[in-house]
Amino acid sequence: MDTKRIDKKLIILLGLYCLLRLPLLLSPLEDVTYEIYRGAIAHDLIHGLKLSFWDYAADPYGLGPLLNGFWTVPFFLLFGENWFALKFAPFAWHFLTVFVWYYVWKDYYVPQKAFLISLFFILAPSTIIEYSLTNSGYHFEMVLWMGLTLLLLRRVLAGTFWLGMLGGFSSAMVLTNLVTVATVLFYLKNSRLYLFYLVGFCVGFSPLVFFNTGSNWGEANFAYFAYTLFTIEASIPSWIINGKELLTQGLPALFGFGKLPQPLAWLFSFLFTGLYLLSLIHLTIRKPKLPIESFGLLFQVLLLVCAVLASNGTRPYYLFPLVPFVGMNLALLLESLRKEFQYSLLSFCFIGGLIGNLSLLQPARFGESFSMPGYSKMDGLVWTLENRFGHDLKLFWEKSRIVLANESLDFKKEFYGSLSGELFKIKSEEDLKQALSFIEELEPELRPPLLERLEMALKRYRLERK
Repeated sequence: MDTKRIDKKLIILLGLYCLLRLPLLLSPLEDVTYEIYRGAIAHDLIHGLKLSFWDYAADPYGLGPLLNGFWTVPFFLLFGENWFALKFAPFAWHFLTVFVWYYVWKDYYVPQKAFLISLFFILAPSTIIEYSLTNSGYHFEMVLWMGLTLLLLRRVLAGTFWLGMLGGFSSAMVLTNLVTVATVLFYLKNSRLYLFYLVGFCVGFSPLVFFNTGSNWGEANFAYFAYTLFTIEASIPSWIINGKELLTQGLPALFGFGKLPQPLAWLFSFLFTGLYLLSLIHLTIRKPKLPIESFGLLFQVLLLVCAVLASNGTRPYYLFPLVPFVGMNLALLLESLRKEFQYSLLSFCFIGGLIGNLSLLQPARFGESFSMPGYSKMDGLVWTLENRFGHDLKLFWEKSRIVLANESLDFKKEFYGSLSGELFKIKSEEDLKQALSFIEELEPELRPPLLERLEMALKRYRLERK
């Protein structure tokens, strides 16, 4: 095996990745999922935390946003606390993703095939590209954890404790990674390996357990979340509907070309979705010949089934972890076709992927991302504090008072005006007294929106008592 040739292919891949993705960072790409709040975490890590670090976690079901806050810090220091730096963090993360997955494919296939499969991640539909440049901490970053798991799985089956630690830690960052863990368990051959893996998993997963037990999440605890995820709409008719929505909404949205005019966007999305489903069916019928193929098939089936059971089939970001295996599926499908069809299919996929990249470019706005703020003290803050401490009004008051110290009156008005109607949970006269006491402690100018929300809570309380 010629190492120099393999390295050249990797250099070409990484160079192409930089060539196509870096210009997108110069354009003001949209905020996909509270990215600006990850910037706020990085900002406070640099300038001083106002609350304990755990209090910055936005959700009870994953610590990925906290990790992303850390990951973003060096880019803020390097480029300034702007939108370019915020987006450079996921760019750098997925630079590593391309690197790691290339070596995953190289473990099982010849260099040319590993190169071809990797290209499908770089030349991709525009939604996949947007997601790969999203500073989230959850489903988008998970693909790097998956690649590292596969590299480790092939090399350290005799030392599965470390494999388990990686599985536990990455699942603590994003719970969807439990699909990866479940798939890995099929490859452990005896009870001793299972034991070491599970011990390692528990160690790696412990930060999320500590977070949910040591930090009072009230009703929004992990067990409640995990239970309701699969039981709220647990019925065969609802699963059939969810499956239909997955096929007609979720997958087409994942392979979306939202920046193209209609009907071109719909046509590209429809064709990519059809190709993916056809390649998955082909992989199933063909029967996997290599461990990576059986792993990929099992992972994709488990993730799609979980999306249906948890009613998440319409949300394309939950399906993003499928992306690394899309290239493998298509490459295997190509091998079954005649030469002329192979060239046609390859041309369509790569030209479509190139169009996906180019459609996101905004040359007229190049450079704006350097002048746009990469963090916001408001966006995401209200939701996080309310979601985190809203179950305990006294605790919410203490935390919000710390955060709002030294802020302007206008900022405080915007903060209290942005709170939801669910802040006050009136179940008794004592709850009402506590709410009124909370409001009366504020400056008169800040009280009107809170009095409106209290009135909403009282209406719910009166209806419940009837």
